[in-house]
Amino acid sequence: VSVIGSPVFDSVASFELLSKRKQSREILGLENETFIFYGASSIRQFNLPQTIRCLVESVRSRPRTRFAVGFHPADDKQYQARMETILAAVRTTLGPQWVDTRGLEGLNRAAAADLFVTDYSTTGVEACLAGIPTAFVLFESAQAYQASSRGAEWPFFPILVSKNERKEPPAVGIFRQEDVSAGLDRVLRRSHAVVLYSLDDPRFRLLRDGKAGERAIEFIRKSIE
Repeated sequence: VSVIGSPVFDSVASFELLSKRKQSREILGLENETFIFYGASSIRQFNLPQTIRCLVESVRSRPRTRFAVGFHPADDKQYQARMETILAAVRTTLGPQWVDTRGLEGLNRAAAADLFVTDYSTTGVEACLAGIPTAFVLFESAQAYQASSRGAEWPFFPILVSKNERKEPPAVGIFRQEDVSAGLDRVLRRSHAVVLYSLDDPRFRLLRDGKAGERAIEFIRKSIE
């Protein structure tokens, strides 16, 4: 067995979070507001409307807080009408709290957030590895999907667990609807530096050093020699 990390995350090593955050927030017209971004997984896999509803309810009660949703690219055209209906309802409910993020994508968009929320999308892991305070909101349908598709058990992701009792885990897991507001508050109290300190763990170093692609190529080369 050769552990190489994930080439998907190699861009994290060279990503300049603070400068990208400044640029991204300027593009989105954000000043001192708190910005919460939800990067969702496929609507085919779990109860996405339930998660969005809980997040919107929490955002509405927060002064000077803005919100946006990014749908997963795996959702094809047959789900387009349903997603547009969901977005229209969110925009109507939040009014000026809604942020149009179509001018940004990927880590550049995530960098603008004070809190990146996901359910189990890879983008959530990537955002956390970059140092962005991140919450995984995994209600019953998302937990059931993880158990059936991956055979995973609670809390489903190593990034939600700390092996050092003096450190918080890199990202925070929220598993019940009634815990959403308190969970978001817990993450919003964290700084980028706190997240990076939590990531100083051997389990995550191979995901953050930017050399997974090189290791993969080297492993393949040695395997065919």
